[in-house]
Amino acid sequence: MSEVVIIGVDCSIRPGQTGYARAVANREANTCTLECVDTGTDRAVFRKPLGEWITNEDRPVLLALDVPLGWPLCFRVGIGRHTAGFPLSGFDLSVPDDFFLRQTDHDIKGRTAITRNPTNPLSVAADKFARTAAQTLDLLARISERGQESLPLAWNPEEVGRNGSRSMIEVYPAATLALTLEKKLPHSYRDSKGKDRSEIRGQLARGLVSGLPKEAKDPYSVRGPRLKALRTQARGHLDKMKKTDHALDSVICVLAAWHFLQHKAKGPCEGQRSLARQEGWIWAFDPTKPECSDSGTSEVR
Repeated sequence: MSEVVIIGVDCSIRPGQTGYARAVANREANTCTLECVDTGTDRAVFRKPLGEWITNEDRPVLLALDVPLGWPLCFRVGIGRHTAGFPLSGFDLSVPDDFFLRQTDHDIKGRTAITRNPTNPLSVAADKFARTAAQTLDLLARISERGQESLPLAWNPEEVGRNGSRSMIEVYPAATLALTLEKKLPHSYRDSKGKDRSEIRGQLARGLVSGLPKEAKDPYSVRGPRLKALRTQARGHLDKMKKTDHALDSVICVLAAWHFLQHKAKGPCEGQRSLARQEGWIWAFDPTKPECSDSGTSEVR
């Protein structure tokens, strides 16, 4: 089946801070059209509309989740055999990143370090992030039980769409931006300490999504015309993305999933696959792939 429903989710345990977006990707026509962008509370969002989209949709569904879907193997093993009052034995804690970060976190850190927007993935072993990951996995399990369908991790784009399947991938908006943007972000696009950064969010939205009204001062664009594949004609989508970074992040999650479906995202190499299946993997755009160059044309509507 050529059409796949993509659901991008910026996960959070804070009320009203879960962003979600829905799009329909058509791999034959090389188009990906946004249908919905919004925010809400985590449990309400996963119950409705996400729960309904996943269980009631006739077409294949691919979830793109901005949250770790696994824990570092060293961390799991070390904590599992730890006793209170004793050190974590068997690990070199002089390099704590090797204990608290996954191999995919190291991979993303290294790949974005040479870009204009380097990023460091957060550790899923950290308090708030661990809570978000655990709660998201629990809510996904509830959806699976209700729909009597599993939500396995997708590892091959060609497998998405077989027999009306449902599957999910882990994505990281900051990495997707770092690896696709041609210019450096002047600062964060998230509001903080009373600073309203809706203008930057609007500029990013117009750079990533076709069909939005342009402004002369828009400085951001993605690498190559073939990547400008997200499309919408709904002005309300721009308003949502300008209002909050959670809505914008959910759309970037959709973009990352579209890269995955088009074989434009980097997966684990042969030596990384076994550990990736235990810890999870962040799928992010790979600008070194030949099909990601500026050559060639494709219709974007």
